[in-house]
Amino acid sequence: MKTFYLCIIIFSLSVQLTKSQNLWQFIGPNQNENIIAINSADLIFSGDSSGLYKSTENGVNWTYLNTGTMGSSILSIHFNANNDIFVGTEITGIFRSTDNGVIWEAINNGLSNLYGYCITSTEINHIFVGTRQGVFKSTDNGNFWEQANVGVPLTYIFSISSNSSGTIFLGTIMQSDGGIFRSTNDGYEWERLTNGLPYGANYRSIAFDTNNYIYTQGQYTGIFKSTDNGENWNETTNFPITIVNQFFITDSNYIFAATLNGIFLSNNGAETWNNISGNLANEKITSVAVNSEGIVFVGTSQGVFKSDNIQTEVLKDKNKELFFSLSQNHPNPFNPSTKISWQTPVSDWQTLKVYDVLGNEVATLVNEYRAAGSYEVEFKSTVGSHQLANGVYFYQLKAGDYVETKKMILMK
Repeated sequence: MKTFYLCIIIFSLSVQLTKSQNLWQFIGPNQNENIIAINSADLIFSGDSSGLYKSTENGVNWTYLNTGTMGSSILSIHFNANNDIFVGTEITGIFRSTDNGVIWEAINNGLSNLYGYCITSTEINHIFVGTRQGVFKSTDNGNFWEQANVGVPLTYIFSISSNSSGTIFLGTIMQSDGGIFRSTNDGYEWERLTNGLPYGANYRSIAFDTNNYIYTQGQYTGIFKSTDNGENWNETTNFPITIVNQFFITDSNYIFAATLNGIFLSNNGAETWNNISGNLANEKITSVAVNSEGIVFVGTSQGVFKSDNIQTEVLKDKNKELFFSLSQNHPNPFNPSTKISWQTPVSDWQTLKVYDVLGNEVATLVNEYRAAGSYEVEFKSTVGSHQLANGVYFYQLKAGDYVETKKMILMK
């Protein structure tokens, strides 16, 4: 029997922040308070009180997507593993598009509260929505919702996020029984996490780095970090007295914090922070996102802005070199086939293998010398004459000394 292991290699990058005070360029689509999100195809979506917009050209042009069908302010935007778009609104509930925003449908069956503050999805595409009255869960891509509030107060849920192992975390409004909650069983039960966190704080954002370290903030406090899945929290004190509206963490573990008073960046696990607000100093930053080119976009109270300076001087080296990366397979769950992509910055012997939950090798997809670059292969549920059973499988990339493993699900 062949077994696998997970080895995480962290590459540190030197950071040289620009001295320019004119980091940010206004790109629209209006001058309202915007939230933004970018999908895996680098499509930018921006939502405000007037509806939803899309840009396919890094914000050069925008398309208005809905004509009053949503009817209220956009509060949240989320993409699942299939790039379906879920939008949470202030009054009219949750909307879904499966064609990049061309057609929208309201998906509120089972929702007893129509405030969609936050949305997340797990690796098996179960969707969770935080509302004014707790959490709702859908196992059929939003067609029907059921309450998932065992252990969580029926109150405002302002943040919800799922890590790569399927554990779900949420943050609530400030109150005596609020704070951070965790579910390790797909939302059936929640447990309150309090060790090291300030009493009854309001947590607006939760994010994970590539090590599954967790970052959050109670209003007007420092940043809190957990390295043990939320059991214990430690505060980093080098942070301004403000409120974080959203964290965004890149694959290289650069942490952006969008706040009520500008935008901040850390490249050392939230130990220290740099103010990169530039001409947006003291501006309300509602959201932040980074595309595949490393360009940083922010939603603000005055519209959407982007910065090429941060892209050039912070996120990438001058040669735009590749870094080690094994992507999540898509689609996931899959049937009968899925695609796996990866990239390596070195030329070396590379193997990509699939294992079952017992560690038995199921298939070898790649076993050869390859040059540095980006690659993609297809994996089918039929291996030779053998049809794989439903369940969890793991795929592992080895390239030189680099090893990374990810989970995928076959569901018929």
